[in-house]
Amino acid sequence: MNNKPSDAVEREIQQETRLTEKATKLAAVYDRNKHDHPPYLFHAWKIFFICEITGGAARTSYETTAVEFFPLDALPELSTGRATAAQIRRMYEHQRHPDLPTEFD
Repeated sequence: MNNKPSDAVEREIQQETRLTEKATKLAAVYDRNKHDHPPYLFHAWKIFFICEITGGAARTSYETTAVEFFPLDALPELSTGRATAAQIRRMYEHQRHPDLPTEFD
């Protein structure tokens, strides 16, 4: 078993959505405390990868109740402890422009 962050994100996506994918880019490493997240007891770094879907079919799992894609102008209510709307928009730019450099705080 590999312990690379890219392996972890690929495994989590597969477990939660049943899609298979390949992490293609480390887009950002953000200090949670420097972004618009709600207060949290512990310090954390948020690691964002750009992934390419390689197979599978989107469906729920024991960890999810729905699997959907949303346009940027119609995002559902977010769990801002995980990701903010601004971060999602920024990752969309990374997906559209793979030559953008990795961002970090």
